[in-house]
Amino acid sequence: MTKSGSSPRQGTPRQTIGQWGEDFISQWLQQLGWQIVAQRWRCRWGELDIVAQTLPPNPMLIVVEVKVRNRANWDHTGLLAIT
Repeated sequence: MTKSGSSPRQGTPRQTIGQWGEDFISQWLQQLGWQIVAQRWRCRWGELDIVAQTLPPNPMLIVVEVKVRNRANWDHTGLLAIT
């Protein structure tokens, strides 16, 4: 489990772009008042990109799947990337 602000992991250019997207969304969520609980959390069944929570009086936990898309991509909305 890696918290936001940790050093980026090395990988292919595609992984690097994905990491940038996850870091960007984590920072955005924090600006909105969300607390990042975990980032790139892995288990044997897969990975959760971001787990975030709000604080009381209305606590909420969310799991965020980040998909980075290029405007030129035929699926620019990214909806077909989610199964």
